[in-house]
Amino acid sequence: MSADGQIAAMGSPKSAHRFVNRRIAEIAASQHGLVTASQLADLGIANRTVGDWADSGRLQRAHFGAYGVGHPPLSRKARWLAAVLACGEGGVLSHRSGAALLTLRRDWTGGVDVTVPGRVGRSRDGIAVHRADLLFATEITNVAGIPCTTAARTLVDIASVVRPDQVEYAIHSAQSRRLVTRAEIAAVIAHLPGRRGTGVVRRILRLTDESEDDARSRNERRFRRIVKAAGLPVPRGNHWVALGSHPAGGVEADFAWPERRIAVEIDSALYHETERARINDPTRDRHLMLGGWRPIRFSDRDLIERPRAVGTQILALY
Repeated sequence: MSADGQIAAMGSPKSAHRFVNRRIAEIAASQHGLVTASQLADLGIANRTVGDWADSGRLQRAHFGAYGVGHPPLSRKARWLAAVLACGEGGVLSHRSGAALLTLRRDWTGGVDVTVPGRVGRSRDGIAVHRADLLFATEITNVAGIPCTTAARTLVDIASVVRPDQVEYAIHSAQSRRLVTRAEIAAVIAHLPGRRGTGVVRRILRLTDESEDDARSRNERRFRRIVKAAGLPVPRGNHWVALGSHPAGGVEADFAWPERRIAVEIDSALYHETERARINDPTRDRHLMLGGWRPIRFSDRDLIERPRAVGTQILALY
């Protein structure tokens, strides 16, 4: 039976009034204290009555078509949900507001960010509406009852509206708390070729289409240039270090100075940020140290952005 039918079956106006109040309270309890104009209409409440209730304070105008019930101040989550509801069907919290809800970053100042599918939805006061031609179901989640873009989609989206250093911090925060993987972010970027901000994310994560051999070759050339500039002897590349403590009998170092028992490993972001690498790399270094070697690691970003520091550190160790 519909709400109208239930109200009609109540008989007395007092019973109907109690039913309506109870349903409004139930709806608000499931929506951070909010009720929408369409939900009130489903209960048989006329638009003029809704306006009177808002004027009298029984309802608080949160956003167009969304009202807070009663007098308590609306929480931040209630205001986020109100903004999503105001933007129509399919709207989801996104960008800076999505990052705040997902605890990727503290909330940025400004309006609430909402993404709507295609060209639906209208701009509203206090709401930054982002229209997306592509918004996959796999890129939408629900947090505390609020539809929101996933962590991966949110990180790509914020890259179009905030500074690169803020994006880098948010990505670091998400990865360190295992809220997102590189593969998930790469999948979002693949859905959005040429999208503003994707280049920033690619640079931060070193997402490229090169193979492992290509990455190793490029890093090898970079490292050899750094060694030459530092005036160091030419190291041996892909040098096998025999280690009796290692299950395989030893390990292969990217570069080595056997006479000084120094082993250098270049960690490409593409292949050394996996769960397996996080376990294997420290184990490998311990075996080298137990064998009397001094292992040292540099990232490919070190080679690109801090070549002098790399040269200075290798020279000091040598």
